[in-house]
Amino acid sequence: MKYLLENKRKMVTTNCLYTITPRPIRYPASYQSVINPNTIFDISPSNFSNKYQPLFEKYYDSLLTNLALVISNLFLLAHNFIGAGSAGSVLASRLSEDECVKVLLLEAGGKIDPITEVPVLALFTENTDMDWQYKTVPQARAAGGYENKQMPYARGKGIGGSSILNFLLYVRGNKSDYDLWEKLGASGWSWKNVLPYFLKSEDNTDPEITSNGSSKFQATMREGRRCSTAKAFLIPAEERKNLHIVNQAFVLRILFNDNKEAIGVEFQIEDNIHKVYSRKEVIVSGGTINSPQLLMLSGIGPKNHLNNFGIPLIADLPVGDNLQDHVGTISLHFEAKNVSSLTTHEVLNPHNISDFIRNGKGDDKSSQHMGFYKKWKRSSHKSFCGIEGAAYINSKRNDPKLDWPDLQIHIFQEPYIDKYMPHIKGRNTFFFTPCVLRPKSRGTIRLKSTNPFEHPLLDPNMFEVEEDLDLLTEGNEN
Repeated sequence: MKYLLENKRKMVTTNCLYTITPRPIRYPASYQSVINPNTIFDISPSNFSNKYQPLFEKYYDSLLTNLALVISNLFLLAHNFIGAGSAGSVLASRLSEDECVKVLLLEAGGKIDPITEVPVLALFTENTDMDWQYKTVPQARAAGGYENKQMPYARGKGIGGSSILNFLLYVRGNKSDYDLWEKLGASGWSWKNVLPYFLKSEDNTDPEITSNGSSKFQATMREGRRCSTAKAFLIPAEERKNLHIVNQAFVLRILFNDNKEAIGVEFQIEDNIHKVYSRKEVIVSGGTINSPQLLMLSGIGPKNHLNNFGIPLIADLPVGDNLQDHVGTISLHFEAKNVSSLTTHEVLNPHNISDFIRNGKGDDKSSQHMGFYKKWKRSSHKSFCGIEGAAYINSKRNDPKLDWPDLQIHIFQEPYIDKYMPHIKGRNTFFFTPCVLRPKSRGTIRLKSTNPFEHPLLDPNMFEVEEDLDLLTEGNEN
């Protein structure tokens, strides 16, 4: 077998079936990346100093010799990992519960800004270093309000993935969706199969919901602050000796043996490229965009597409096909007079933000909406990210007997919208956003080049099927 940095290791039998005794290696003193397995949010070149060198020397070899590779948000899960995002964080935590399994989690993102703690500021984390800053290709039938008809696709870049910048909505989904997926071939994904895992992950602290099953929105929050998957799953596990977390590690490709079995990955930290090998498996958990991009760069994808870039074929599979996304509109606005709502000015008030992050409060009104004040926590109605509620409804095309709505309508208050519509700035407004839940239009993700750092071509192909537009129009009418 091959091991990290192509050094030979000696196998030793233990109660865990096996372990690896690494041969001491010498690494260039100029290496400028910190690998601290006990720190999640503070692994960056700027923090490298002499005090880290002993820790680096002690852990680096064992870290790269894992039974599991985790590529996080760009990817690897260890038992084998790729991706420390919303799914990867959970997988890495669950796998490392077994002390006989070593997990290496590689994450492309860097430091997480404290502003992510404030729920109502979710939109303002987009288009930052914590966001991959993707854009779609120009849309033929949609995105008329965007420059060049290219829609932004926000995706979290950092430990926790998109759970560090999403709108915190916790929605299990409709049971019929899961049952359909299993019928289509996704064995083990029926509602009865997945429900126990929802229950295992949930820590519901709202007695009103737990007692009566109310359908009001729940949020991925704790004590009014955002609770990302990193906070929920990785931080509690960070002291485990068998879990190693490395950020700012950009995975370039998956490595295969002559039998076309995944055996490791190649990744880059600053200007240094490394290879790490896994004894069990490589789990790709980079998300909707990063995972297919990495697979195609590694030779797994549509044969003709890979041939166009001269990528050696490992497997001819429809990777990057069947891209589907909920499509909605924010065209319906209303003014609420004689009420006091949260404005963008108050949201972005530096005093309110810093007070909230440091002390969990700002002025009374902004604190309630930012989601942290005790008064807010005791209130019967809670708002986060400006989302006041939602309704699931059936269109005229849908059979109400199925209990499977095909439209969702969100209700937002003003904090964000004046960013795009300055003419309503300072006015107390709310608006509705109809959304098609099961669109029939399908798009693709394709490589733009063989450069792993160049964003792929994202084409959701919105409204390719006209029925999606008809449903959205009906949602506005409702």
